[in-house]
Amino acid sequence: MKRILVTESELKTIQAKRADQKHEKAEDRFRRKVIATAYFYNEHCEKNRCFPSFSDFVNDFEYQEEDSKIMFEAIKQVRELIKTFRLPRGKS
Repeated sequence: MKRILVTESELKTIQAKRADQKHEKAEDRFRRKVIATAYFYNEHCEKNRCFPSFSDFVNDFEYQEEDSKIMFEAIKQVRELIKTFRLPRGKS
C-alpha cells in the first residue's frame, strides 16, 4: 500500500467527511427503523384501542431501546404527516 502525506488541514477535512458519511448512514438506519416501528406501534394502538403516549409506547408496546424518547417523537411526527395524505376521490 502506498502512503501519502497529507497536511493537518487535509486530515481534518478527510476525518470530517468520514464522520459526515457515518452520520448519514446512521440517520438512514434510524429513518428505516422509525417507519417500521411506527407501523407496528400503530397496529398495537388500533388492536388495543389505546391513545398513543410515551408511557404506552415503552410499557405496553414494550419499546425498551436507548432511543425511546427520540423514537417516540419521530413516530408522533410520522403520525401527523400521514394525516395529510389524501386518496383522490374515486380511488377508494
